[in-house]
This record gives sequence, C-alpha cells and structure tokens, in this order.
Amino acid sequence: MVSKVTLVLDNFSEWLNSTFKWVHAVLMFLIVYEVTCRYVFNAPNIWGMEVQMQISAVGRMVGIGYCLLKRSHVRVDVVTVHLSLVKQRIFEIFGILFLGLPSMGLIGYSMYLSAVRSWGIKELSFNPWREPIYPMKAVLTFCYAALIIAIINELIKDIETIRLRGEEWLKDR
Repeated sequence: MVSKVTLVLDNFSEWLNSTFKWVHAVLMFLIVYEVTCRYVFNAPNIWGMEVQMQISAVGRMVGIGYCLLKRSHVRVDVVTVHLSLVKQRIFEIFGILFLGLPSMGLIGYSMYLSAVRSWGIKELSFNPWREPIYPMKAVLTFCYAALIIAIINELIKDIETIRLRGEEWLKDR
C-alpha cells in the first residue's frame, strides 16, 4: 500500500517536472533577449526583469521537488555518514517532522493566504508595467504545495525503509 502511494507521488513529481521544465528554456530566451535589447540596442524592456524573476521562481520551486525525488540535493553527512541506514533514516525523519514540515507548513499557509488575497483584489505589481501578479502567486503556491507533498513522500519512504530494515526499498531510488 505504501509503495503504491509513493509511486503515485513520485509519478506526480515526475509529471510536474516534465510539465514545467520548459520554463528554463523560456527563461534563457528572455535573458538573452533582455541583454540584447539592453546592451546592443540600448533599449531595455520595462517588463524583462519582472517576468524573468517570476519564471525563475517557478522553475526553482519545481526543481527543488524534483531534486528531492532524485535525492540529488547536496548533503553534508558529517553527522550521519557513520550511522547505519536505519539510523540515517531516523535522523532524516526527525529533521522532516520537527524542522522541515512545521516551517514549510507555516510558509505554505502564508503563501496560500497571500495568493487568495491577491486573487481577490486582482493584485498588480508596483513596477511601471503594472502586470497582474495574482496568477503567479497562485502558481507558486501550487508548486510549493507540490514541494511539501514531495517532502511527505520522502518521509513515507524513510519510514518504509526503517520498517523493512534494509536496502530493498532503496534499490530503485
């Protein structure tokens, strides 16, 4: 049962990454376009930097969850390197339950409230372009919720690893 849940959550993370990975190509195009306009033609765009920051935020948020899925975040294993696999997972569970999820939950709740408020008033940015930012706040809140789901998925996997007391669970990770 747990394996099916984690498989569904892993597939969701894979789908989210493949859906949003194009944002990096769009971001690179916009950066090259903005630099060309600014330094070659001496005609910077009023919207360039704002759009780049918004697209970059979405790309980073989805990328963090995908890196978590692939366990490719940089880790400083000074404390856990000499521990057994089960003790390493206990250490990770402690970190997720007492440090990660409470802080991420508070931030996520704050983001949700900000997105709802922003959508309610059809919030515009403060720059001279005055583009609507409420859709981006909603997208970022969704991506952040997906990141929290990815963290919960890792918590489930760590608990399952302890339950199995071995390497079997980690072979496909």
